[in-house]
Amino acid sequence: VEDVTAELKAESRIKKKLHMISRETNFISKLDRQFICSEESSLEKVLKQSAEIAPTLIGADICNLRIVDSSGKILTSRASKGLSKRYVSKSAMEIGEGITGRVGLVKKPITVKDMLGRKDAKFPEFIKNEGLHSLISVPILLKNELLGTLTVYDKKIAAFTKGDSKLLMNFANHIAILIDNIKTHKKIFLSYINTIKSLVSAVEARDTYTRGHSEKVTKFAMDIAAGIGLPKDDKVMLAYCGRLHDIGKIAISDSILNKRGTLTVAEMAEIQLHPAKGVEILSNLKFLEKGMPAIKYHHERYDGKGYPEGLKGKDIPVLARIIGCADAFDAMTSDRAYRPKMNAKKALEELKVNRKKQFDPEVVTAFTSILKSRKLT
Repeated sequence: VEDVTAELKAESRIKKKLHMISRETNFISKLDRQFICSEESSLEKVLKQSAEIAPTLIGADICNLRIVDSSGKILTSRASKGLSKRYVSKSAMEIGEGITGRVGLVKKPITVKDMLGRKDAKFPEFIKNEGLHSLISVPILLKNELLGTLTVYDKKIAAFTKGDSKLLMNFANHIAILIDNIKTHKKIFLSYINTIKSLVSAVEARDTYTRGHSEKVTKFAMDIAAGIGLPKDDKVMLAYCGRLHDIGKIAISDSILNKRGTLTVAEMAEIQLHPAKGVEILSNLKFLEKGMPAIKYHHERYDGKGYPEGLKGKDIPVLARIIGCADAFDAMTSDRAYRPKMNAKKALEELKVNRKKQFDPEVVTAFTSILKSRKLT
């Protein structure tokens, strides 16, 4: 009988352990998906998701996730769950100060059965008002460097176990890895952006008439995007594509780019290669993948008479339709080697005349409204 009882207890412990491992794995997988699905790998999104997951992991529902600030001395709340905004706004603390601050100093977990009446509690009034009793606070460490702290609370006394502390520590270690990944991602991303700026500068330096063209096209395009209610993610991609829409011109010879007379058929054919060349140049920048059609098709026409593929109407990607309109307006209102600029009013009339021909009518209507509201025409 004793052997059977011992076996049953051992089996129960194993099942409980497997359940905890399975639960932890599921939550970590959920957090990983948040990182992977975020195009910009936003730190704020990952921290917010971490604060949502952490208390659930150990059967609680209150959490405060603090990150070390740029001074390296202060722990500042960056995400929370179940706490009042008033408490969170005042919950910053020096490393070594209060219970959570001490966790940051010693770099080890601390579990408290009841915080009420403790002299080392940093915010006793808030703790009382929020009705908090139990606490587990663990450091978020990367190679022994303190990145922040993860603190889970409960309104019951002695709510947490040693197993809960270990589980939360494992989760905090995973958060540290994600934070490091995001910082690395950001460095790579900034390197991409600097490369892009250099490429745009190289293109525009070859043609004095188009200097600043990409920035102006981007500004007009973003105005149109706001006017037609383009989603936020599409606006972000549009901003990149606006700056890069002519990047393929870096592969076109100077003699053609700066020619004052009429282009020959062969020269025009070469110019028309620049959207495809642009896509080729940018093909390794994965974060721009969704924007490639905008760069490739910004010279398509609404009536299907554009290039490179003769797409028509709504078959032309919306970002390409926006850039095409903004590009044409800036081209008309800027001096070129082969003609002087026209004023904004006349350029706007050209856009209107070519509604449903060259340009998307909805895009033209939005752009017209914006220009008139700013009294630019």
